[in-house]
Amino acid sequence: MKHNEQKCLTGYLSPISWSNSGKVKSYSVFTDENEDVILAGNHLEEDFKMFKNQKVKLFGTFIRSNNEARIFEVKRTNPLSFNFISDEHRRLSNKHRRMR
Repeated sequence: MKHNEQKCLTGYLSPISWSNSGKVKSYSVFTDENEDVILAGNHLEEDFKMFKNQKVKLFGTFIRSNNEARIFEVKRTNPLSFNFISDEHRRLSNKHRRMR
């Protein structure tokens, strides 16, 4: 496998470790090929908090791959399931209901 070659992974995004205060420290994606891949990147919690336990398409590169674990550096995330409602959408929906 060539390093730095752009790849796409599709699967379910899951937190895999937490700090003592309960903040998510790391994530993995369980791919459609039944492989669990550890994710790396900047600001993962901010980027992924709306997509926890949902199907996503991730774009990036493998930065390490060995017999124990594959690590994928995420450059971009696209949600494939929309089981979440953003706070902004919820606020606007409530405002609209009050106006009726």
